[in-house]
Amino acid sequence: MYFLSMISDVSAYSYLQNFDALSVGSLSGQLAEIQATGNPIISENASYTPGNALRLYKNNSDFNFNSTARLYFGNGNFYSPFTSADDTISFWYYPSYIRYQTNTCNLLSMVGLYGQTSDLKIMGVRATSTNNGTFYLDSSNCTKGTAIGNVSAGNWYFIEVKFDFTNHNYKARINGGDWSVPLPISSIVNHIYSLTFQTAGTAVISSDYYVDNLIVGPLGTAFPDPQLTIVRNPAEGGGVSDYPAGENIYCGIDNYEICQASFELNTEVTLDAYPNADWAFAYWDDGTTCLYDNPLTVTMDSAKTLTTKFFKTFTNRVGNFQASVGSTIDTGQCVPYVRYETDVPIYGDAYTWYGQAVSANYATSATVPRVGSIIVFAIQSGMTYGHVGIVTSINGSSLGIRSQNWNNDEKVSDDTIDVSGYTIIGYIYYTP
Repeated sequence: MYFLSMISDVSAYSYLQNFDALSVGSLSGQLAEIQATGNPIISENASYTPGNALRLYKNNSDFNFNSTARLYFGNGNFYSPFTSADDTISFWYYPSYIRYQTNTCNLLSMVGLYGQTSDLKIMGVRATSTNNGTFYLDSSNCTKGTAIGNVSAGNWYFIEVKFDFTNHNYKARINGGDWSVPLPISSIVNHIYSLTFQTAGTAVISSDYYVDNLIVGPLGTAFPDPQLTIVRNPAEGGGVSDYPAGENIYCGIDNYEICQASFELNTEVTLDAYPNADWAFAYWDDGTTCLYDNPLTVTMDSAKTLTTKFFKTFTNRVGNFQASVGSTIDTGQCVPYVRYETDVPIYGDAYTWYGQAVSANYATSATVPRVGSIIVFAIQSGMTYGHVGIVTSINGSSLGIRSQNWNNDEKVSDDTIDVSGYTIIGYIYYTP
């Protein structure tokens, strides 16, 4: 079977409908030719976000050299260039499997970049072991060319190829790694004329791979630098700076709100969180994990959003209380006494303190006490408005508590209380 079509409407072909970002820039919409011979399959089945990718497959049992699957992009037949300046070609590549054999002369999958009919540059994977291989630049038949990186079956790789028509060379890299040594191109070539994805045509090697998100653009713009976004929760809790000296991120410090910056791929960025007065840093949240190091170093291998969590603080005077046991503070009730010792600006009935603390961004726990935390009792027998006190010691469910009016005498007292016999709403922490 031989199928050849010069087309402009790619939606007519079902296997191209879900090929996200088929091309961007000067290649847009220019699928020039689909060519299939022998027994290959071109299909769209791969779970790559944001959509399905194109699969190119060659059956190993087909011994015809011309048994290939090819997709040509450009104007077709090399009639005219589709670019006019230095360019970067980029795409995602996924080898489904890599078959190893002793004769590794032939490519498993190929990407051809045509400067003109007489200047063809081919990239492809050669097997090094079962399901592993090396991606080579300027590789054809038994010429290995220049290695640009190792690949293994079942993984996605981001491939970039840069063409410099001023100095007449080109180079490539994988996943933002080091660029290969530049290789020469013909001095008479000033444009890329055509680009093709195809399977290996040699009989004894299977070829099965996916491609997605083909992009053609000006030199250096095919893969934007990943962006780091800082979110402060809450904003009044503090600020964030990268190191050194806020060169890129200066978020919520000195009235600056520089909370986004782009970094070169795989750059290590060190971030410092600076809490404001009466606040404390708690953790970073990357959307899946809470990270507690401060400073924190992140590797910009992709775009990232980090939320910096701050909590309010209050004074911990355990071991150095201002009021002595037996004294009376203010009205003799529990609320003004705890406020006197901690300086926490919470008012109202004792049982409401926990909810107020949560709303005010204090660190809390419904079940776990800490020395220096405020314990909040619910309304219950003998506690018309609940009760609050300061935890001074912990021994299982027996807590040492400093409070006022525990014994209905309007006096400050130290008491050991088995809280398992009471309904406790929770604990308010003086620091995260």
